[in-house]
Amino acid sequence: MLRDGEVVATDATRNFDRSRLVHAMVGRNLSNETLRVSAGAQDAPHRRRNLSVRNLSMGSIVRNTSFSVFSGQITGMFGLVGAGRTETMKIIGGVLKARLLPWW
Repeated sequence: MLRDGEVVATDATRNFDRSRLVHAMVGRNLSNETLRVSAGAQDAPHRRRNLSVRNLSMGSIVRNTSFSVFSGQITGMFGLVGAGRTETMKIIGGVLKARLLPWW
């Protein structure tokens, strides 16, 4: 596992519990209050929404993608190869321009 470009943990997946995984991700232990399972807007009304993406589409590459990122939240994006993860991040970052493409 990498954090800030450095290897911080290497082990079999079965040897990582929630606490060890979080510690490797952020470099410290977090309290149970911080680690609430659901992190939607309704669960964190006091948190500031830093990014909101709604119905992002780019032809057949990225279709109807929506999510929000709140302050203090650890967020990751995952999916199968070809699912549009990289393209989604490139559109959000301005590397690719979201444009209307034929859907066929």
